[in-house]
Amino acid sequence: MAPSDPLLGTTITERYAVRDVAHDEALGRVYTAWDTDDDRLVHIKVLRHEFANDTKKFERFGREITATFMVTHPNTVEVLDFGEDDGRLFLVLEFLVGHDLSSELVRGAIAPERVAHIAAQIAAAIGAAHQEGIVHRNLCPDNILLLDHAVEGDAVKVRDFGLSKLESVEVTEDGLTTGNTRMGVAAYTAPEYLSTGNFHLKGDLYALGALMWHMLVGQPPYEGPIDQVLNGIMTAPPPPPSENAADVPEWLDQLVVDLLSRDPADRPGAYKVQQQLEKGTGQALGMPDLLDLDADGRPVPLPAEAASSRGWIGLAVVALVAVVSLVGLGVVVIATALSILLLRVAA
Repeated sequence: MAPSDPLLGTTITERYAVRDVAHDEALGRVYTAWDTDDDRLVHIKVLRHEFANDTKKFERFGREITATFMVTHPNTVEVLDFGEDDGRLFLVLEFLVGHDLSSELVRGAIAPERVAHIAAQIAAAIGAAHQEGIVHRNLCPDNILLLDHAVEGDAVKVRDFGLSKLESVEVTEDGLTTGNTRMGVAAYTAPEYLSTGNFHLKGDLYALGALMWHMLVGQPPYEGPIDQVLNGIMTAPPPPPSENAADVPEWLDQLVVDLLSRDPADRPGAYKVQQQLEKGTGQALGMPDLLDLDADGRPVPLPAEAASSRGWIGLAVVALVAVVSLVGLGVVVIATALSILLLRVAA
């Protein structure tokens, strides 16, 4: 909280009534505000005053605005508006209730099946961006948001597309950084960027592999002083996650190894990653349903009848699968009729 913040209690562009400070990010401060035109809560990211005379920072902010508007996907943070007010650039984002992956990883390793669910949604988000020719360049736990208002399971949002070089590794002639680089970013940086300074689509896939390694093992693939981390990335890929974590399925182990390949051409694309994760788990791994939020940003519980209906739907699906498995395809029609009957009862 920042009670002395001059923006608190003001209205941006006579539309967004600033209520509170949500959190701070590299480019600026994020506020909770009320959109008086559409009667809804929003988040507003305002560029810090100290960046006002830094044209490069403005350019980066502009790229973020442009890139995020181009990427529309359930697993990306939706941009609602942007503009300038009293010399301040701002970006209006959908209001979300959640926590970043960093805070989740403080607790240690994550179960492989849950890792697959999270990774599939990250892959879907960056796949949508790559289809538009947009590279995230900054995939790290801080930029992966796990929503707290999912009906069940993990709902993932990837944020800050277009931040490009703000927190990226600055490359010197010997391939190391020039300092002021956060460890959280360096640990997920592709080796080709360190050696050449060129970052392309497959760099995001390397970062996804490093994120998956971190989730499965409970720590980043490389740790220690920043020079040690960067030299590790440049020297050799990390061992398979299974050498440091129990119960990692062979297919998931191999997928992470492929993503962390030193040759970008050997890394599977985002949609291929999503397909492999769904094939490995035997289920669709899309964005789960979200609870509505009230005017104060609190999740609204499902009505009792809706929750009951979900239970009946689940029973209907189980009944269909069970009948098909036990009797064979010859009675699919009967099984389908049973499912329809259960769904009608639920309604």
